[in-house]
Amino acid sequence: MSRITDQWLKCAFYIYPSRPDAEAGRSIGGSGFFVSIGWADNQERRHVYAVTNKHVIMQCVDRVVIRATTKRGEIHFEESDDVQWTPSPTDDLSAIPIKPELAELFESVPERIFVNASEFETNDIELTPLGPGDEVFMIGRFISHDGKEKNHPSVRFGNISMNAAGLRHPGGYLQESIAVDMRSMSGYSGSPAFVYWEFGGNHLINVRRPFHQSFFGLLGVDWGHIPLDLPVLDKADNPVDGQHVRSHTSMSGVVPAWRLRELLDLQPFKHQRAMIEQEERKNPTPLWTLSVKK
Repeated sequence: MSRITDQWLKCAFYIYPSRPDAEAGRSIGGSGFFVSIGWADNQERRHVYAVTNKHVIMQCVDRVVIRATTKRGEIHFEESDDVQWTPSPTDDLSAIPIKPELAELFESVPERIFVNASEFETNDIELTPLGPGDEVFMIGRFISHDGKEKNHPSVRFGNISMNAAGLRHPGGYLQESIAVDMRSMSGYSGSPAFVYWEFGGNHLINVRRPFHQSFFGLLGVDWGHIPLDLPVLDKADNPVDGQHVRSHTSMSGVVPAWRLRELLDLQPFKHQRAMIEQEERKNPTPLWTLSVKK
């Protein structure tokens, strides 16, 4: 694939349960990323949110510390209480608004590139929908080396293996997920997963896609590997008292982007956006505070 631009690399951040852990880059926590929604009357202005998995926030217990890279390439620590994050009532997702005065510090994934369910189904005979085989990459934290003075996000690569379906989540429930055959490991929970196809790609296997176009979109949020429990066997290959070991399936579960959009459209977030825009109309922010040069 082509070189991934710094815009997408910088949208990813790391999550830790304390400031000392974040400063030391300890091998705990998870990943996340920034997303943005345009203002109702000014699409140049953006409401920015930090997004990750619900289970990542639950593991932080009390404090949640984001270690992010700004557009200028500087490290920024953003601290909050775990209760300040809004969890999805149905999915392994959680989000928190970024203060308006900080929003322009960060690169973010705009909602306009969120993949929707209709892109997996089409009646257009000239265009094959998204589905198995399409290429995917995700950006997150290589937990064995995430950087100290500077974040070093890493990219993992794979392909869609199965379209959205209810998959068994380690939390004990069925999570709507897109299964991705992903070369990955622990530490990437909460990472953004992007799907793409490039100009003229896949024509050798008769996928009908217009040669004058490419595609790039946010597929969703990685929640981890789909587990496979294998029984422990004795020398005679008999199961041992219901014991098992957890195997690595190389298959990642991705909460679809349309589920993330549903979370950000919950009433608390819609109210928050409306209040910020209303306040802005009363007291316009000085122009010098609205942008940070890259």
